[in-house]
Amino acid sequence: MTERISSYTQNVKKSVNISFTCENCGAHNSFSQELKGKSKTSYVSNKEFHQFTDTEATIIQAKALQNLESKVNKIKADAERGKFTRILPEKCSACKKNQSWQIGRLRKDFLIYLFLAVPAALLLTYGLVALIIWIMKIKNGSLWTLAIFGVLALSTYIKLIYNYITAVKGIDKTKHTKPLISF
Repeated sequence: MTERISSYTQNVKKSVNISFTCENCGAHNSFSQELKGKSKTSYVSNKEFHQFTDTEATIIQAKALQNLESKVNKIKADAERGKFTRILPEKCSACKKNQSWQIGRLRKDFLIYLFLAVPAALLLTYGLVALIIWIMKIKNGSLWTLAIFGVLALSTYIKLIYNYITAVKGIDKTKHTKPLISF
């Protein structure tokens, strides 16, 4: 007899409002960020479909709410210590500059792209270029593959570093203000 897996997922969301005064031009800005809590359970049975009871659904929803509350508490604890890396950076709507309290998140995103996302994309691109050159039976194919890969890798990393420098450039750390976070 075949075993079947039935899954039940519960998602809960909460909006976090962040407001700040720009350190560069003094404009007041506000934006909201949505936090998500998720819980999932699976049930293995011989039946075609497992009908989850209200009790099981309530337990799963409680876990999702607990997950969301944990995220909220982490943001609160970090904000009390002056760390705002869990908040997505938002530029000033007037002057389009980042704020000094966003540097930690910008650095975190930069490092994720630098060491995870870009190498993965470049590796995939290298594989595709190598496959195309192999299919087309181009003379000195491995040399062409490396040359194309090198140009792509170099240009991608230069662009990534340039974007990070321009995002951080011009932030006046002496005018450090903290954002107001309301849940």
